[in-house]
Amino acid sequence: MLIRHFAIGEKEQQSGEQAHFLDTRCSAPVPYTESHEIYRQRYLEKCIAATCRNGDCLNADLPRTYIAYHLNGRTINIDGKLDDPAWVDVPWTDSFTDIRGPSFPAPYFDTKVKVRWDNERLYVGARMQETDFWGTYRQDEDPVWRENAFEVYAVPDGSLHNYKEMQISVRNVSWDLMLRKAYMDNPCKNDSAVSVWDSQMVKATYTDGGINDPTKKGTFWSAEMSFSFAALAENTTRTMPTPANGEAWFFIFARPEYKFKIVNGQYVKDPDAPTEWWSWANMGAVNLHLPSRFGLVQFLRNRGANDEFFYDRWHIYRALFDVFEAEHRFKAVNGMFIGDINLLDVPPKTLASDCVTAKVTSDGADFDVEVKSLARPSLPTGHIRADRYVWFM
Repeated sequence: MLIRHFAIGEKEQQSGEQAHFLDTRCSAPVPYTESHEIYRQRYLEKCIAATCRNGDCLNADLPRTYIAYHLNGRTINIDGKLDDPAWVDVPWTDSFTDIRGPSFPAPYFDTKVKVRWDNERLYVGARMQETDFWGTYRQDEDPVWRENAFEVYAVPDGSLHNYKEMQISVRNVSWDLMLRKAYMDNPCKNDSAVSVWDSQMVKATYTDGGINDPTKKGTFWSAEMSFSFAALAENTTRTMPTPANGEAWFFIFARPEYKFKIVNGQYVKDPDAPTEWWSWANMGAVNLHLPSRFGLVQFLRNRGANDEFFYDRWHIYRALFDVFEAEHRFKAVNGMFIGDINLLDVPPKTLASDCVTAKVTSDGADFDVEVKSLARPSLPTGHIRADRYVWFM
């Protein structure tokens, strides 16, 4: 299965307007006139008490997480080998799983990632088990996603819009892209992607086998990539490109594994064989463009003995995502969104807990979910629209 990519050839500045409703309709919605009765009796009573107390809610249902440590004056030599002390001293992420989730077969090749940063740049290193090293593209900005590659997606401002995508092949050919919004969140036109965006990537790859030579098998290939924070922050709401200490960004790391045949001593892609998609966080679908399902990377300046991931806004995001998904399920059946949260299939603990309060307003074509933290009342209120745009105020 192939994840489609689209791009246009010019960069446009996205409006910073934070209206409650975004006019994303392709045609006028059908007026909603039917009366509904609550389809669940005693809905909130289904909440399990242990998951509804604010002492438990802050880190509940976390996606995969990783702590990225500042280099603090240390350096990384970008040669693809990941053998610098700055890499050796930090842990790997958890191994990749099938992109659809843990109920699917585990990948037959292991993949792990490390992340570091300094005041100017983000550093990502990946090590991927592999026995055959195949790639035909030679020029940067060639569509390396059509072959075996390593992919990085980053959301620099938490809005889930204007996120960045960077990829690299075993031949050290790279490709980068800015997404104004996920493709499925922009149904009326294919202008989500900005192909001229430049991540200011510095990169290198390494393998212990031979590239495009079936007689020279190996065991792995690795990649080192560095990106400018200034470039990653382009077209976002950030005021400072460099992350603050303790800040968390949504990330996904992934790799496709295409099948091939050996014909006359050469690798040839097998168009009939299914493609494997492996990722760090479980996306629940063969789709990398679901930023509300990305994992979280937290930036820390100093490493402690017992560091644990903690992001104080996660419980707000989790509730926003719960209601967002419920609204889209409702529309899939009823043809429009609705402004009554009690008619949505929202996890009971989201509504019944003393962790957050949630409400939704809708004009049928769009919606505004509003979530306020009860566990941390000083935090700003979170909002999400139908096109997955998130903001706090």
